[in-house]
Amino acid sequence: MNTMYSKNKENEGFMDKIKELKNYYKFMDVKDDNEVERYLSGNEDLVDILMGAVKPIQNIFGNPHLVLNVHAEYLDMFGFYTRFLFLLIKTDCDILTSRNRENELYAKWFTKYVDELNGRLYYLVKPTKEII
Repeated sequence: MNTMYSKNKENEGFMDKIKELKNYYKFMDVKDDNEVERYLSGNEDLVDILMGAVKPIQNIFGNPHLVLNVHAEYLDMFGFYTRFLFLLIKTDCDILTSRNRENELYAKWFTKYVDELNGRLYYLVKPTKEII
């Protein structure tokens, strides 16, 4: 098999998945263009995990804004900065409801992938409504 053709076909399939992912998630490239895509290309299994997360997120939160960006904030046990993908779920729920739904998402989706993710993906729910 021609490996160049095979690589192009693999890349084409990956880019199709990225395009589909962008229908649901906003890629926030902080340091440079395509930072999120590059991270995902080195962690391709995350693409399928993120696609599988859309339905549980929507079932729990409705139609929140989903933002992905790459962070390199903490030191690993060897003293090196470790990069990870960060998912921000912006919801129009109040703080208390958001917290309860975040726990529900953790139980119904995230716990299935904790071992597999191995510190490569974290998420946070950000409510936009204040408690009055």
